[in-house]
Amino acid sequence: MMTIINLIKINTILVSIICFAAVAEYMNPFVLVFISGVIIANFLEIKGYNLYLPRFLANFLGVIVLFAAFINFSIENMNVIFINALIVLMGLKLMERKQYRDYMQISLMAVFILAGLSLLNLSMVFLVYLFAEVLLIVLQMVLLTVMVEDNTFIMDKPFFVSILKPITLIMVISIPAAAFLFLILPRTDYPMLSFLNNRQNASTGFTDSIKLGTVNFIQNNDKTAFRVKMKKIDDKFLYWRGVVLDTYRNNGWESNYGGSGTEHNIKHESQNKKIIKYRVFMEPTANEYLYTLNVPVDITYSDDFSFDKKRGEVITEEPVKTKISYTAVSRLSQQINAHLARKEIYLQTSGISSEVKKIASRLKGDTDAGTADNIINYLKPPDFKYSLQNLPLSKEPLKHFLTVTKMGNCEYFASAMGVLLRLNGIPSRLVGGFRGGYYDEGAGYYSVLYSNAHVWVEAYIDGAWRTYDPTPADFSRFSDKNKLSSLKEIKLFFDKLNYYWTVFVINYDFAKQMEGLKNAAEAAENIKFDLKLFGKGVFALIIPFILLLIFVFKKKREKRTEKILKKFDEVFLKLGVSRTAGEGLIQAVNNVGNKEIGEELKKLAYEYYSAVYGDKEFNREKYRTLKKRLKDVSRYIKHSSVKSGKNKQ
Repeated sequence: MMTIINLIKINTILVSIICFAAVAEYMNPFVLVFISGVIIANFLEIKGYNLYLPRFLANFLGVIVLFAAFINFSIENMNVIFINALIVLMGLKLMERKQYRDYMQISLMAVFILAGLSLLNLSMVFLVYLFAEVLLIVLQMVLLTVMVEDNTFIMDKPFFVSILKPITLIMVISIPAAAFLFLILPRTDYPMLSFLNNRQNASTGFTDSIKLGTVNFIQNNDKTAFRVKMKKIDDKFLYWRGVVLDTYRNNGWESNYGGSGTEHNIKHESQNKKIIKYRVFMEPTANEYLYTLNVPVDITYSDDFSFDKKRGEVITEEPVKTKISYTAVSRLSQQINAHLARKEIYLQTSGISSEVKKIASRLKGDTDAGTADNIINYLKPPDFKYSLQNLPLSKEPLKHFLTVTKMGNCEYFASAMGVLLRLNGIPSRLVGGFRGGYYDEGAGYYSVLYSNAHVWVEAYIDGAWRTYDPTPADFSRFSDKNKLSSLKEIKLFFDKLNYYWTVFVINYDFAKQMEGLKNAAEAAENIKFDLKLFGKGVFALIIPFILLLIFVFKKKREKRTEKILKKFDEVFLKLGVSRTAGEGLIQAVNNVGNKEIGEELKKLAYEYYSAVYGDKEFNREKYRTLKKRLKDVSRYIKHSSVKSGKNKQ
């Protein structure tokens, strides 16, 4: 049992914790520390410690918070500022001595904060937070109503369960209703509030430039970068193209010549090549590149973008800061036929040491293709090893990699091959994107993680850009589920749930809505009314339904009789009387020592028999009446001086 006010305080803490947990990743570190202290103070309040903040001081601090939010306001980051300001205001409210209106205001703020979160994060986890928060807030409304009637009310477990059951039932029933509204309510094709969803801190394993020798250790990021709905294909074609890096300088690669018109497509290149269509569901990346399967030939996307077929690059007008999806068509190939007008662009090198030039000279073959093969073979294990740790750190990282450590990640291997090709007069460029993906057979899609980020090489040989991947990492590292850790497998399972959430909820658009309504209308038109069949159907449905009702009613009635008999036995036990198997209630009553209680129990026993076996119905009202009177008898025994014992007469 617990006082109603303490129950409200505990529920307030739960409402706050769920709300703060939902937005924790967007919290300013100082706000996070402040809120943690507030939660601890509220727990201490339940224990009797008064750590209240004077109301005037809380109001004064609230004004300062609003002023600070106004000063730091920016259109790109307004949602995060709005959420942090609301969190601090909610924290100040939690620190006050709270009355009815304060608890209501705290619940309202929690709703506003979750509303703000919906503009930042539309993952499936948001739905879990929302469901839990709504359940607790509805419960809070009920508890506050009870408090208004009697603030000294003591809540026992049965009463608490009795109010929790209908609230939970309402929540469960509301789910199909909400799903129905989701399907039929009109919506626009354009995300009207997307300008509020500018998240600047999106993380990614993909980079649009390479800088060797700046990091010594790379940590894998197992978050999902994008998912691709398509049929499973040969692993050798699983190169997801992002950016083309054409300039090597200062120990790094950059993209400088996109759209310069220095190359020309050769249109007949798609002959005898396999074409595949797929749909990409991409997470926010904060860069302008859309990922496509090597080699892209067409793409359909709702926002503005440019598609450079000469480089296989798709670049959007603005950085991708929200979940997006697009459809693309690719040619499963490892070469792009093209006429190269300015080879010197792809032969440029600077700052290359004499040691690296000597290595390049040793690897020159009879043909360009032979030279490329020599370089690939030179970079193979056991002489060279793939590693994300102990990467070469020096002023000449490429020389250090080729002559000393011989150990690095894909950026080192691709850079080495790109430079060695150029030193042998073969135009080359690097392509940044992703390698592989984890295919879900049931759902039919590839999940590509940030840890699949990869860089490979394209060499211009015999009129085509040919793909070379010098990195000796085992491909299973990028695709084999059987080699994943248990934790990563669990992540992929939740990734599947998120995939369905993205496909069926986030990307549910007006076109799908109209198509669904059209199909429903066509199905309704095709229904032919057959009276005889209808009658059979009704008969087939009604009879089982009636039988089910009879069964449920009988079970419920049996349940009532069992509960009442159990109550009788509880009273008998308090009086020291134990009813044996097969012994009737009247026989047991005759063993009760107290005459007054015995008479009352005898009346109740006769009423029970009359209701169960007589001409009167043992309905719910009768059940409740008997239950209450037996409860009164039980309380009377407990609080009186009645001694248990058998009737001596």
